[in-house]
Formats: sequence, structure tokens, C-alpha cells
Amino acid sequence: MDCKALIGHVKNLEEEIVVEILDDFIARNPTRDEGINVMKACQKGTEEVGRLFEQGKYFAGDLLFAGAMLKEAKAMLQPIIGEDLNYLKSGNITLGPVYGDASEQGEEILAKIVRMAGFVVVNSTVKVS
Repeated sequence: MDCKALIGHVKNLEEEIVVEILDDFIARNPTRDEGINVMKACQKGTEEVGRLFEQGKYFAGDLLFAGAMLKEAKAMLQPIIGEDLNYLKSGNITLGPVYGDASEQGEEILAKIVRMAGFVVVNSTVKVS
């Protein structure tokens, strides 16, 4: 399995190619460790999408799409990896309100986006000025 190519296809939001690669991978009857490595490559591609978003090259919709692709990859790889995929989270992110911002809608939208990208969201109740 060429994980670098898989990372690039996820990063470029090439869903059909990613699904085809995963189908071919699954057909080879891989080991659990191989499945974990492929899942980590999918996560790495999703992280690249996040970086492109931070640089202003991708939009929120691209983050959502990448999160949906990652969710699909997890579903496809779950029979190989096993039931507990939570330990394969991308990392933790803490969200909290900004001083003077009464609206929590933006925070809720961002929380949903980063959860879909595989992060654990920790909500902070501390207001920052």
C-alpha cells in the first residue's frame, strides 16, 4: 500500500480514488496493523486538508467533505481494525467563547467540523479577552 499516494488523494479530496484504493486494500485481506497504518494515512490526509484550510486555500465545506471521507474510511476499515477506533483520533482541540461574543453558533459549527476531521473536542467555559 502506497500510503503517501493515499494521503495525497485524501488531501486533494479525491473520494472516488480513495474508496477504490481502500476497496483494493480490503480485498487483499490485510492484517490489523496494516489497517491501522492505512487509517493513519487517511487521518494524515485529513490533517493536510486542515492545513490548507488554515492557509485559506480550502473552505469549511472542504473540511466537512474531508471529515465525511474519513468517516467512510473508518467504516470501511472497521472490520479489519476492530471495534474501538476511538484511540485513532487525530488529537484534541479546545474550543471556547471569545470575550464579548454572545453567539455560540460559530463555536458549534467549528466543533462539528473538527469532530468530523477526527479530533476530540474539549469545550472550555472560560471566557478569553
